[in-house]
Amino acid sequence: MKNLLILFGILLATSTYAQTTNTTVTSDKSTHTSTQNGKVESSSSITNSEGIYKFEGSYTLSKHKDISKFIFDALGKPDSKSKSNKSEWPRRSSGKKTFYCKLENGKMELILYTSKIEKGFCEKINKLGDELRKVVSSHEPHKH
Repeated sequence: MKNLLILFGILLATSTYAQTTNTTVTSDKSTHTSTQNGKVESSSSITNSEGIYKFEGSYTLSKHKDISKFIFDALGKPDSKSKSNKSEWPRRSSGKKTFYCKLENGKMELILYTSKIEKGFCEKINKLGDELRKVVSSHEPHKH
């Protein structure tokens, strides 16, 4: 209840500004919503539990080019790209899916099966998720 009152106080204090940002954190899930002039501009969610790390984000189409460049720089050329502007990066080990990233206009999804993949790659994806949250929620173009 105390956290809710603090969050309410923060929201009330920032309601006079055109830009607001809210973050909710639980033991295994963190969500972030960014609004500008009262309109939701972006949201992201990171879930990390039971051997699965998942990042989901949605954003205005004006951010797509910047987010695409960020993902391409981090993961390289996608394994598949469709005419509908959907890019995918799947990764398999011993025939089982261990990692998947999908990027479409206005949304993206990243899933990592942490129990099936090497620790170094898990750490890279965790850092990528943290940076993606910043890029998705930013009201400024990302500096590469």
